[in-house]
Amino acid sequence: MKATSCPVVIVGAGPGGCACALQLQRYGHQFLLLEKNRIGGLAVNARRIENLVGMPGGISGRQFCERMGRQLKEAGIRVIFQEVLQVERESRRDDFDIRTADHIFRARSLVLATGSRPRWPGVARPEIHERIFSDLEGLGERRGEEIAVMGGGDLAFDYALSLAGTNRVILLARRSAFPALPLLVREARAHPRIELLAPAEVRSLDRVDGGLRIHLAGREDPLQVDCLLVAVGREPDQEILPPGMAGEKENNRREPRLFIVGDARNPYLRQISIAAGDGLRAAMILHRQWDEVLAWK
Repeated sequence: MKATSCPVVIVGAGPGGCACALQLQRYGHQFLLLEKNRIGGLAVNARRIENLVGMPGGISGRQFCERMGRQLKEAGIRVIFQEVLQVERESRRDDFDIRTADHIFRARSLVLATGSRPRWPGVARPEIHERIFSDLEGLGERRGEEIAVMGGGDLAFDYALSLAGTNRVILLARRSAFPALPLLVREARAHPRIELLAPAEVRSLDRVDGGLRIHLAGREDPLQVDCLLVAVGREPDQEILPPGMAGEKENNRREPRLFIVGDARNPYLRQISIAAGDGLRAAMILHRQWDEVLAWK
């Protein structure tokens, strides 16, 4: 298996990973930026990002990700599109071995910017993968369908509003008091192609010809829809780390070597600005300790 050594490896080219890479590039330091899918991560799904300072009127997630890609290119930063499968510790020197399918990237310091993964609600998961989604990927081109969105938070409402442009959407929330932003709730209530059902607790899902049947608590007749988008929350994605390694980030304050940034670190504070700040902070700490980082050679 091929192996490449570099002082710093960044895993994930979302806002946190890109901010870290751009700042390290400004300092003139060596690093590698790995990404399994696309630049920007889940930000591409955002209908409108309107809380970024300096962007009056907001910007779509797709535009935001395109701008990030251009910014990396203009800075001369190359993204290596490989999926990281596992992180291990090299036994002799205690460095990080970042493994992909056909390569090992060895680093003194690791910046984990892998984002978040979807939670699954407390209902049996049927084998209907082609009809159940956890984000807008694969759903964006659908037209004239009936789509159920499960969830009552910001993400669920934002997804519902995005899909309602060309589809009919039924938003299923467990509680009538939505935790979503009031402005999103107002937009959804006013949208002619969005139906809000709350409280609506999903008990089970069945496969039917061409779609899904959703059984709700207290409702005799099930809903029949073309597909289901589950947006009941997300949790930090640290799956590639071995057990116990995530706690290391706080253990060595003189020379921290593992940085977990953005949504991979924050279970609830999932905001682009926070992710970018985490990445910038990691780069500044790495710059301050760069002599120690290079000493591994």
